[in-house]
Amino acid sequence: MKQTDIEINLNSRGGIDKAITEIKKYKKRIEKRILELIDVMCEQGADYASFAMGHYDTGYTFNSIIGYREGNRGIIQAGGHSVWIEFGTGVKGKNSPHPSSEYMQKADWEYMVGKTIRMQPNGVVGWYYPADDGTWKFTQGLPSQHFMYDTARYVERKFKENAEKVFSK
Repeated sequence: MKQTDIEINLNSRGGIDKAITEIKKYKKRIEKRILELIDVMCEQGADYASFAMGHYDTGYTFNSIIGYREGNRGIIQAGGHSVWIEFGTGVKGKNSPHPSSEYMQKADWEYMVGKTIRMQPNGVVGWYYPADDGTWKFTQGLPSQHFMYDTARYVERKFKENAEKVFSK
């Protein structure tokens, strides 16, 4: 935001009242810019998350990515199968885990657990899942794609640039 000078005439009550009015207007402009900044960052974050997810999902999960403001908080979220894409699963997830052990702990995330995990006669570990076509498919899981973690880092990196742009108006 451009520098704002507020002059106060201390010789009259009207001068102080005028300064108070100007300060209140200035405060409203700042509050408006803060909300605008949150909106910009949510939009950029949702776009980045969609890009970062890439080819791993083009359906429900991909279409569930949204960014929005709730009060004075910005939220970027993804639904569907995003948790499995984010953290990874099975052998492949264990061999290429999420970069944040803190987030994994908060999510109580573990690799290679579950009743359906089996070792095949050839020694390959994985499980079967029902496919959309009615057949059963074998998988060893999915490496962590941590697209939401990467989105959070991106939004952090863009903060100063976005704030300078929004507040320079």
